[in-house]
Amino acid sequence: MGIKVKYLDFFFKSIHLAGIRPPYAGVVMCELGNQIMKYKGDEGLFTYVKDKLQRPAVPMTGKEFFSELGFKHTSIDINGKDGAMKLDLREPIPKELWEAFQVVTNFGTTEHIDKQTPVFSNIYELLVKGGVVMHIVPAKDGKLKNHGQYQYVTDFFNFQKERYGYTYIMPPLERPTIPGCISVSMRKS
Repeated sequence: MGIKVKYLDFFFKSIHLAGIRPPYAGVVMCELGNQIMKYKGDEGLFTYVKDKLQRPAVPMTGKEFFSELGFKHTSIDINGKDGAMKLDLREPIPKELWEAFQVVTNFGTTEHIDKQTPVFSNIYELLVKGGVVMHIVPAKDGKLKNHGQYQYVTDFFNFQKERYGYTYIMPPLERPTIPGCISVSMRKS
């Protein structure tokens, strides 16, 4: 789906509620998929970075954006493009990545993966205790209902919360600022 300005509002609110504040240098982050910043019609995208940074002539990757903010960023994508670590999230991740990240984002990746159980198990393994995971995924009955192989309902995330012992930072729902998607942020206990 790419990363839109409205996703960034959710991202920053979630990490701030979790106690992660600027400067972000040293905050270790994993982005699922090698996302592209989508700013068509989104004004002020780079106000999150620095006033002097201009909108790029070509799309900026999530890796470039979050690295510019100071995050120690890793992206994981089966395609290995744009600096992403080439991993198949349907398979167990290497143990050296277990509990390696304070923040994990899933902004439009899991709905494209045909095996959901190992993907969500891997997300749990990636997070340190107290780490934050954020999901923005198509809602079952939302305007993106034909996007990807899977569309989600809030009960799916209630199940994930119970299964892995997460606590909600922002509970799952279709927020007016992110229509057509379920957005949720959780902390690993």
